[in-house]
Amino acid sequence: WEGVGIVASARKLIGATYPLQAEPGTIRGDLAVQTRRNVVHGSDNPENGKREI
Repeated sequence: WEGVGIVASARKLIGATYPLQAEPGTIRGDLAVQTRRNVVHGSDNPENGKREI
């Protein structure tokens, strides 16, 4: 994904790191069960994203 504000938009779609704190309708809120066995990962900024790939 690319664009202005994409990190914030993606993280909103993904949901909070801790599944019990994630809003319904987010990937983690609807599908995640455990923090360490998460269904999706999202970097917190573009630099970390490049490093994590």
